[in-house]
Amino acid sequence: MLRAHTSDRRQRRSYDRDTATHYLLVHVADQFGLEAFAIADEDGALQATSTDSPSGDALSTLLAQYSPALSCRVNTPRSALLEALETDLEHLGMGWTQDEVMVREFHVDGQRMLLTAVGEPGTMREVGVYRTIMGIRRIWHEAHDVQAA
Repeated sequence: MLRAHTSDRRQRRSYDRDTATHYLLVHVADQFGLEAFAIADEDGALQATSTDSPSGDALSTLLAQYSPALSCRVNTPRSALLEALETDLEHLGMGWTQDEVMVREFHVDGQRMLLTAVGEPGTMREVGVYRTIMGIRRIWHEAHDVQAA
């Protein structure tokens, strides 16, 4: 696993948007047995990750770069993209398959974002992704409100 933190997110709060987001991602990944989360903007730029190691950063950057294409908003066949991602993951020493990588689009204050989750397919991954998206919306909306004040 690539995560370094295992403490309860409630014991590690932050009013900084990026830090709070990282804590949320780490907590949900641990709670739902997921390997990694990466949040990207619609251009594939990494915005947040559940990892905090050099290999985790490389993984998150890679996942973010692929996320716009994997969200099916482009005309490239999804299977070809997933095969390319698998090859790139192998180069990083990660042995995940296509089924273990999932991308979900969501919006925060009108901004399109992409959440990539890596982990065992199934209900628990879906629940973890839902909880993550709801938490990110809350954190980022509160941060936006503070900036606007």
